[in-house]
Amino acid sequence: AHRRLFSPFAGRNDALLSFLPHRDKFFCIGFAAAAYAVAAPFVLPWLFPQYASQVLPSIVYATGLVGLASIVGVNYFQAHDRIRSLWTFYMANTVLQIGTNLLFIPFLGAWGAVLSRTATRFMSLPFSYPQGKTDTSPRSS
Repeated sequence: AHRRLFSPFAGRNDALLSFLPHRDKFFCIGFAAAAYAVAAPFVLPWLFPQYASQVLPSIVYATGLVGLASIVGVNYFQAHDRIRSLWTFYMANTVLQIGTNLLFIPFLGAWGAVLSRTATRFMSLPFSYPQGKTDTSPRSS
């Protein structure tokens, strides 16, 4: 007989259960990005005076780190062999990155690259959330 090694909630795909750890990571990363945005104007020119003009782009880029909360969802997909969900996330992320690069970089240069990466992280975040019971079968070997 199969013996359960994890909690009784380990196999559940309830939207709330899958969102709670995601939400916590989102808030932690958001807090870190906000703390960086507050501290950077004071700390960066003091540590790196030759890069004082790069404080604002670094703050804008740091706000894009909030989108890194998608890593939690991607790890969930990998742990549960949700291949279709992984494929959807990576395809959406790649298409969004190429599209925003083509849209912003030619017109805004380095600022366009920062804006492109930040926008892509935010736009691809919804693709990293578990969505119901789709693709629940394990990967065939």
